[in-house]
Amino acid sequence: MTLTADTPPALRLRPIPVREPGTASGVIPSAAEQPPAGQAPLPFESAVPGAPAAVHRPAPVPDGAARADPREWAHRFAQVAVEVATGLRPAAQLLRWTSPAVMATLARLHALAQRGGGRPARATVRSVRLCEPAAGVAEVTAVVAAGARVRALAFRMEDEGGRWRVVAFELG
Repeated sequence: MTLTADTPPALRLRPIPVREPGTASGVIPSAAEQPPAGQAPLPFESAVPGAPAAVHRPAPVPDGAARADPREWAHRFAQVAVEVATGLRPAAQLLRWTSPAVMATLARLHALAQRGGGRPARATVRSVRLCEPAAGVAEVTAVVAAGARVRALAFRMEDEGGRWRVVAFELG
């Protein structure tokens, strides 16, 4: 078949590439998250010169082992929680990070934001302050901005088997 000026070219279907979403805050992994000495990097990390390095995601931490850095974890949680509260993300994404009471609060805030209609402005975390009053407990305050509105966020995290879980949450 030959194309003439009147004939449009045939459409081609191309698959959509599947990509892992990046971290909410763009935090570079700390030295503690790097693979142990002697462990080979993932094959695609060094296969292509000049290609971006893959982010190392450590395996779940067993009981009694060191837990994740609370400051980085708090920053990521604050970003995602504000996106849930403003209606940009579904509340179910925080199921594993929160207690049932906090999950109910976030689901209610998400439902209220969805009623408003329209697409809210993207929220960004401006600052995070962390206090550890006891071992395995961290209390966090954060300042977040969504459009022209600046809000305060406070939550309490507790260590449960090497993972942080949010057990109290307030958004002002």
